[in-house]
Amino acid sequence: MSAQEAPGITATEIKIGSTYPFSGPASALSAYGKGVTAYINSINDRGGINGRKINFIALDDAYSPPEAVEQTVDYITGYSAALGIMSWNSTRMKLVLK
Repeated sequence: MSAQEAPGITATEIKIGSTYPFSGPASALSAYGKGVTAYINSINDRGGINGRKINFIALDDAYSPPEAVEQTVDYITGYSAALGIMSWNSTRMKLVLK
């Protein structure tokens, strides 16, 4: 399968998903997700990647491992993201990778 045929990748778009604690007990860490979003917007402002804009799907996991799993499944299956940016929290990552 070529990159042009891969789920979440078209001739004009690349879908990338991720989860961040935009709410909940660690919402102060949402600055990380906001920074990633701003950086991706700057890539898109400069024409994207090889002419493809990034459709960035940033979902709120409220810093809850079960919510992180649910949101990760959502951006992969519901939004058909081509890839995901993983979190730094090992408990959340372990659950997502199961």
